[in-house]
Amino acid sequence: MKAPRLLGCFLLLGLHPLHAEIARWADATLPIKEGLQLWLDATRENEAREAHYMNRLTDDQRMELWHDSSGNSRHLTQWSTNARPAWQHGAVFFDGDDYLAALLTPGLQARNATIFIVAAPDRAPGDFPAFLSTARREENDYTSGLCLDLGREPSPQGAMHYLNVEGAGQLKEMNLLTTPLSLDHGHLFSITTAPGASSVRVDGKDQGKRERGDVAFFADRIAVGARFVEPEMRHFFHGKIAEILVFDRKLDDKERARVEAWLSNKHAAFLKPLDPNAPREVQLQPEKDAPIVQMLVPGFEVEELPVTVTNLNNIEYAPDGRLFAGGYDGRFHLLRDTDGDGLEDKLDTFWGETSDNYPVGMLVKDGMPHALLSDEIVRFRDTNRDGIPDKRETVVKGWDDPALQKDPLLMHRRVDSAMAIAAGPDDDWYVTMGSANPGNGYWQKAEGDVWAPDAVKTGAPAYSPDKRRGCLLHITKDGKVEQLSSGLRYIMSLQWDQHGELFATDQEGATWLPNGNPFDELLHLEKGRHYGFPPRHPKLLPNVVDEPSVWDYSPQHQSTCGFRFNGPGKDGSPRFGPEDWSNDAIVTGESRGKLWSTTLARTAAGYVANNHLFASVGMLVTDCTISPKGELVICCHSGPPDWGRGPAHEGKLFKIRFTDPAAPRPVLTWAQDETHSVIEFRRALKQEEWQDLASRIHIEGGAFVAAGDRFEAIRPGYAVLRAQQNQPRYRIPVKSAVLGKDGRSIIIESAARTEAYGYGIAIDYPRKEKGIKQADSIDVEHQLTGVQASWTGSGEAWQGWLPHPDFEVARELTWGSAMSQAALMRLSLRGTMTLRTKLDLSHMLRPKTQPGSQLDYTPEPEVVTITMKSDAAIRVKGKDLSANGKEISFTRTIKDGDAWQDLEITLPTPAKRFEVTYHTAIDSRPRPLGVRRFMMPFARPPGALAAEAPIPEIAGGSWEKGKQLFFGKATCFTCHQMNGEGHAVGPDLSNTLHREYEAVMRDITDPGATINPDAVAYQVTLKDGSAVLGTRVGETPDELKLAAPGGNLSVVKKSDIKETSALPMSLMPAGLLGALSEQEVKDLMTFLLTKPQRDGD
Repeated sequence: MKAPRLLGCFLLLGLHPLHAEIARWADATLPIKEGLQLWLDATRENEAREAHYMNRLTDDQRMELWHDSSGNSRHLTQWSTNARPAWQHGAVFFDGDDYLAALLTPGLQARNATIFIVAAPDRAPGDFPAFLSTARREENDYTSGLCLDLGREPSPQGAMHYLNVEGAGQLKEMNLLTTPLSLDHGHLFSITTAPGASSVRVDGKDQGKRERGDVAFFADRIAVGARFVEPEMRHFFHGKIAEILVFDRKLDDKERARVEAWLSNKHAAFLKPLDPNAPREVQLQPEKDAPIVQMLVPGFEVEELPVTVTNLNNIEYAPDGRLFAGGYDGRFHLLRDTDGDGLEDKLDTFWGETSDNYPVGMLVKDGMPHALLSDEIVRFRDTNRDGIPDKRETVVKGWDDPALQKDPLLMHRRVDSAMAIAAGPDDDWYVTMGSANPGNGYWQKAEGDVWAPDAVKTGAPAYSPDKRRGCLLHITKDGKVEQLSSGLRYIMSLQWDQHGELFATDQEGATWLPNGNPFDELLHLEKGRHYGFPPRHPKLLPNVVDEPSVWDYSPQHQSTCGFRFNGPGKDGSPRFGPEDWSNDAIVTGESRGKLWSTTLARTAAGYVANNHLFASVGMLVTDCTISPKGELVICCHSGPPDWGRGPAHEGKLFKIRFTDPAAPRPVLTWAQDETHSVIEFRRALKQEEWQDLASRIHIEGGAFVAAGDRFEAIRPGYAVLRAQQNQPRYRIPVKSAVLGKDGRSIIIESAARTEAYGYGIAIDYPRKEKGIKQADSIDVEHQLTGVQASWTGSGEAWQGWLPHPDFEVARELTWGSAMSQAALMRLSLRGTMTLRTKLDLSHMLRPKTQPGSQLDYTPEPEVVTITMKSDAAIRVKGKDLSANGKEISFTRTIKDGDAWQDLEITLPTPAKRFEVTYHTAIDSRPRPLGVRRFMMPFARPPGALAAEAPIPEIAGGSWEKGKQLFFGKATCFTCHQMNGEGHAVGPDLSNTLHREYEAVMRDITDPGATINPDAVAYQVTLKDGSAVLGTRVGETPDELKLAAPGGNLSVVKKSDIKETSALPMSLMPAGLLGALSEQEVKDLMTFLLTKPQRDGD
């Protein structure tokens, strides 16, 4: 429970008139005002805030204060940021851990009261979740005051069966609800209490009564959303409350009816019953007490390795079962299982020297760990054969360009040099280099007014694809270096697939540039290709083609880091998980704690992928490896995203085992039509385990909805993520759910869903795996992608779904699916196969624009040619399209808003192959179409995203004054650059306008909470006993450059260094905002979070 429970944490409120005039912001049409003691009106809360010179609330903003409109100023507060409810669409949402309260001086006491509550509980789980509670100081509400709650016993899902009215003179709980209530909409509760009886009405209808003694109840303290039960706050409410009125008298029937009619009219939309078959907007509800690693599908055990170690960047198994680890602090470790329980429990540090030149890539070759440093590959040899490496050797070094190491246009952090490493089938080395300037991808020197509202860097671009940054290098055994490909941002892992092709995970796509792919990517690296960073630009880089990824990991800011190809490999490497995961890419998402299994299908034109999320992790997952026994091990950094707490803090490792092949594990999920979804399992389901399915299945949809969203415990602090969270999310009612005739599928009938969104499906299912306790759920997802397939022949007919029209691609991507096997089997029979789909031709070789950004040029419409080939005669129909033949091509000029092409493809069977590729006017090379390009015939493009709300905390801030503070009184410039101005000691802040307010404020007020790799502080101790403190800003083969606050640069000869150690804290001191006024803080944050503007704009 996150809420503070000390009962003294309330606002002290002084003496007020018995019946005050209502507040000036209050709704003056309230028909009855006499005896009004408390009036909490969420619909007028923003007017109350304006009256107090406060910023207006935006949707989902946490409330520290709910103003009393009665005129008595009995405002309710919550000092703890973690326990504040959220304001949502004119109501206050309590998440089961929030409450608001006030301590009155003097308190209230009354024998009579009439209370009105407009509320929408979204669950009634038992344990007395309370609307309202009053009590005497240091006494319980049920003995001294009054409480209104949902009772001890849980109600069925979607219903409320209990309303308890309890307190002084009416001890012990009692249910006064005679008619169960639906929780799909709000209700108006009217409670009258007086000596003799308390009674309840709901939505204007009488409910139950109970006897009450002739005693007064006290309200020295008032709470909404929880109960006063000494010595803590307890019994927290989950749902929305729109309005509460408390009168200190018993209203007569006519008065009560007038108030009820007024509230019913005012809150008509809130109180209106929903169409049970219509999707309704809901809020994402995080899973309470979620495990640190939640496997979204059953059959896996998760355990933490019992070792203590600092944050690790890389892990890798040797074939003999030794686990090697490369630390963020530059140290290297060996982990072994000494007691035979399968968990590595002993850690030996075989290289204990900490260093700023830490590994980012690591592998085991010839039984020895090899690590990639900034300009060197080192290996660790076991010379005494005790299993622990004891000798460090240089394998190869010196491939970097010395001129680039000193180029002032580039950044010189550790991640701006060598990043990822692979040993090739040819026994040569393959290494990637960081892009070195994510915010100035074309390497331009700024000219003119860099702060102009429409400023762009106008200098000539110094970047070219042959420069040794953002590239893939081939280093032969004799040290020769060949540059193979360009346009890479920050490659975190390089791996060879079963066909001998090289793949890479590219972290964050091209986040900093408006014309670059904003997503994390899985790339197939080929010689001579450019991968989009910096992207093609008509003036700055016109002669490249931005190679699309094999898979984009969305939504934005996943930070794909480690990945491994699953076995079985040609070298005997093992497989993790079930057989249908063979040869998949197992990928880690660092910033949002994700584990994916990405299936690849190889075609003559390239690779097609499909992806499924199989785990959610509550830490920053930096790497993974597969043990010789087929177990997956992940290493995690501690601390919040993006970067965690730095090299010196403790990390964790987890081992995941596939232990139960018989568990009900989904293999495929798809939309069959507008109202039916199908989940297919690997094996037949036991019917007795799948009763009452409709009540156990929950579907949500939205632009950024995915499987298991409620388990996502960490998110980086970017504005685009806040915008994602603010997009509507819909609960899709489930009408029915039954087991399919095949016994291994569930067919779900729901309300219609036709927008091309993501849809997450959760099934309540008891999880019994050993190890870390899993939440009782199976979680899958689907989009409205795919091809509607039907076949007729020989008096037989079949209908189904395929992820892709290419037969071989469909076969690879649906391995283990009986439905897919049935479809593909019919290709060998005499008949006719018909495929219906909608083809999305948007952004083929032109990436989407970074959200919140604008291009400085007008892109030309893409001209796309689609080519289909088969050994059978194809007939294709669509809008303005009709063609026949064994090879068909058609061309479309794609304009915004008109990128979808209807297709109906018919071909006779037997047929052995059907291939589909595309090329564009800027590049004639054929490429395959990904699965997300094919949409079901009933799907329609998603609507426009909701506009990003302004940042309420900076309302009234001045950008110009904030700039003056940055370069003056606030002294930010002494350690940070902004648009090329200032000192490069800490992170460059030019990109803060893409971050969210809370994250930037946290970085200022608590600099050590998360430490950017750009700004890790090091203490370099020299052999003469002196020490240099600073952040690493550059390195050559002979020298290390460190920057200290104020921009003072120290150049240290490596031959003089005794040791280097990362500091556990940031160089940035806390409390820097203490010297600024409230308005100055607002001005500074306006400068950091918004685009350049002139006051008065």
